[in-house]
Amino acid sequence: MNLRRRLLITVLLLPWGAATGAEWVVVSWSVDDKLETLVDVSSIRITGGVRRAWSKFDYAPQTRRGADHNASKWIDYSVSRYAFNCAEELSRLEALTQYFEDGTNDSVPATLLPLPWEAVLPETLQDYTMKYVCEWKPEAG
Repeated sequence: MNLRRRLLITVLLLPWGAATGAEWVVVSWSVDDKLETLVDVSSIRITGGVRRAWSKFDYAPQTRRGADHNASKWIDYSVSRYAFNCAEELSRLEALTQYFEDGTNDSVPATLLPLPWEAVLPETLQDYTMKYVCEWKPEAG
């Protein structure tokens, strides 16, 4: 993703984030710059050794298709909530909604969630997201 696109996305997210209370921060890009990963720092919650946060995966236009009954649609972005066991380097998906370029969306049914804990592979987008969330420090109030 070129610098101009990154700056445009950042500028576009600022008013949206302020209006909804979200504070989206870019934490990583894919090697081919076709996927940007963001975390909503205002959503980070800590319970014991587990941290939860909402993340957003923003896809370059027409680079990722949906699955199953959405296989003919292009994904614009997805929003998901992950839990991270920081000490064990594990994560699990607790919520996911995909938003498509045609304006529709699809969520994983709550009956299928949360998924089981899985090891986070090193140097993946999930690893960068986990490290950001696990190293994040709440602001002193």
